Amino acid sequence: MADKVIAIETAATTTVADVLYWSWNKGDVYDVQMQTKTKIHLKQGQQELEYHSTTTIDGVLVVQSLSAQSIAEIHWTVRRIRLDNGAGKKRISIDSAGQLAADELQPVEKSLLASLRPLLAKTFVLRIDRQATLLGVQELKRQSAVAADQNNVQPKLDVDEPLFTAGGVKAAFRHVFVSFPKGELEFQTIWQESKNPLSSPMNNPVRFQYQYRGLKAERGHVVGIIGKYAFADSGEQSKVLKIDQEQISGKLVTDAGQNYVKRVDLELLLKTTAGQGTDAIITEQSDIQSIAIAKK
Repeated sequence: MADKVIAIETAATTTVADVLYWSWNKGDVYDVQMQTKTKIHLKQGQQELEYHSTTTIDGVLVVQSLSAQSIAEIHWTVRRIRLDNGAGKKRISIDSAGQLAADELQPVEKSLLASLRPLLAKTFVLRIDRQATLLGVQELKRQSAVAADQNNVQPKLDVDEPLFTAGGVKAAFRHVFVSFPKGELEFQTIWQESKNPLSSPMNNPVRFQYQYRGLKAERGHVVGIIGKYAFADSGEQSKVLKIDQEQISGKLVTDAGQNYVKRVDLELLLKTTAGQGTDAIITEQSDIQSIAIAKK
């Protein structure tokens, strides 16, 4: 009888080990650097236009608490932003750590920097489980921030999906918190991106899938990233916009020793034609995105 009890207890406590997971611990601190390099080339007839930009964001993730269900409450704060857009006389280059009154700054750069700095004080609360699923994002409202909102004097920064809204934070970490499958993974196991409840299909036109590619010699699990553009209404969209070429691919690498995502690299190439004949606008765009995370 005793042997049967021991056998039952052993079976009840045995669990399948997760291959990919995030080992959260209260007090953990992660330094994060995100960088996006964008090149856009527009052509209509004999007219051509090129645009280049580099955005570098430095921030920190701090684990504040951990529930019994291994759901971590994490604070995300942006510490520094560097923008470098355009070329020649039209170039705009700012660094949030720079001097606002610097003589070399253009008026537009000074204005942008002045609007940017108050926003760096924002903190967002992220709830993330062991499988790296982002369960929620909420801005941490301080008393001064609430007063500013009530007085409608909060500065505005005119950028798409900024890191100063819940939706922007969700988008920024889209390929870091990718909802790892539970249990043991076979080589080339594929899973789909979880839907983003904070974005509409029109604002979230790229769908992704992930593929487990195994454990590499440098002790990192590798996950391949494959994307495809999916417009909200492909039937109507195809009448005005033709996709001539698309390539969306990259990889995610974990630290297999400490169990966290340490790097994401993604490349997006897109060539489209809008309109027909001499009025057609040909657009070629490339984005190279990288996220480096280091546990302190």
